[in-house]
Amino acid sequence: MIVLIVSYSIPKLTTSGVNTDDLPEKVVKKSKRSPEKTRPLKTIEEKGEEETANYFAVGILAALFIHLFLKAHMFISAPLQPGSTMGLGKNKNSCGLLGSMPFYSCPSPKRVTMGADGVLTVLEGDDVIATFYGKLCASNVDDCIDGVVVQEDGTLLVGGSKAKLKSKSKSKLSPWPFADDVKYKGRR
Repeated sequence: MIVLIVSYSIPKLTTSGVNTDDLPEKVVKKSKRSPEKTRPLKTIEEKGEEETANYFAVGILAALFIHLFLKAHMFISAPLQPGSTMGLGKNKNSCGLLGSMPFYSCPSPKRVTMGADGVLTVLEGDDVIATFYGKLCASNVDDCIDGVVVQEDGTLLVGGSKAKLKSKSKSKLSPWPFADDVKYKGRR
């Protein structure tokens, strides 16, 4: 067994500068194979620089992904407050991006949707809890914005006109989907 191990190691021993003259002849005869071709090994410094560069690139990409995810999450889950807008066909969700993940259960899922027909609908789960009506902007009016606009004074506009609550709210609409200082017709 020892002869077999040493016979496989002879080419390596000779390339490393070990004198094989002192070994028994039968061991040296068994290993008549040519020394293995070796490729130059990278130094520790070169290897460390490559690994550091790879970790740095992965770290930058992870930080960028996390930043963009959190920014989108905060935008989607933020309540409508003075200065905010929401275009036709857009939604906001109280759970944000996490609400669409199958492993995350949102404690009180609320959603606000601005329909293309000028109706703002607030849902809790699948139940409609409030409906706001406004108008659609005429094509010849320049300063009208289709969708929802919350003015700086807190007035809620849908299609450029004050939003009217058509169906009474079955639950609180503050602090989500509206901040406390948002005003609309029908609010007590």
